[in-house]
Amino acid sequence: MKTFTLALIICLASLHAGLAAPISTAGALAAAVRDGANGATIELAGGTFQLSEPLVLKAGMKLSGQGAGQRWEKGQPGVKGGITGGGIFVIWIADTEIYNNRFLNTKSAPNEHYYGIKGRQGKRLRIHHNTIEVNFSIEFPFENDEDVEIDHNVLHGTVSIPKYAGGSVPASGRTFHLHHNLFRDSYAIEFVRNGVEIDHNLFDFDVKKDHGNLISGFGQVAAKGPCVFHNNLVANPGRGVIWINEPYAQLTVRNNHIITRPTAKGRGDGLFGFNAKCDFT
Repeated sequence: MKTFTLALIICLASLHAGLAAPISTAGALAAAVRDGANGATIELAGGTFQLSEPLVLKAGMKLSGQGAGQRWEKGQPGVKGGITGGGIFVIWIADTEIYNNRFLNTKSAPNEHYYGIKGRQGKRLRIHHNTIEVNFSIEFPFENDEDVEIDHNVLHGTVSIPKYAGGSVPASGRTFHLHHNLFRDSYAIEFVRNGVEIDHNLFDFDVKKDHGNLISGFGQVAAKGPCVFHNNLVANPGRGVIWINEPYAQLTVRNNHIITRPTAKGRGDGLFGFNAKCDFT
């Protein structure tokens, strides 16, 4: 596994049993991460950990909490954006799972957005069974990601995965697989990306918050695809289901159930908007 950087504003959930004496102070936590071996499990006692700087975990290292309701913080979260603007910030992460966590947006600044999990290139990464209550839940933009699975999460904000021209498709044929999630924000998925499958999700949006399309792409350069959007349930798609500015090829939309309730502002356009140069053959 790769080393990655953490800056945390999360409520820990139980993971695996670890050390006999749980760590109870931020200083002891920093020391345990610094001095621990690759693959070590660090068990944390219930309480608040106010970190003065991000933690840099070694390969295979695991942090184990005491259950829901126990929290730790990184300084003044979200005030200046960047790493301090969210929960977990990872760089070149592979063969890793992030699961059973709850991310809360407890502090805010005007005109700022906060992320739950943000990464720069993920490979064979699974993000699952988390509740992420911030306006950008998961961000993996601009890099060549591979086999990233995002499943069984409650997502109150956007999943952002755009890449110039959709990016390359790995040998496995898949960059991202989004399935069995509950999406609560109408600006649900920021696109475009090639090699994506989106299936068996529930998109349940507030009709008074119709600010976004379920899938949105704002680029200019054609993307080769593919993307498959299938077997999803949509309870009010906001402004629309899919709106992609750039030409996108090999897009399949099938077996979805969509309920279009009246929205606060009303819909002036159709549920699907595509560039005239799109190729669906």
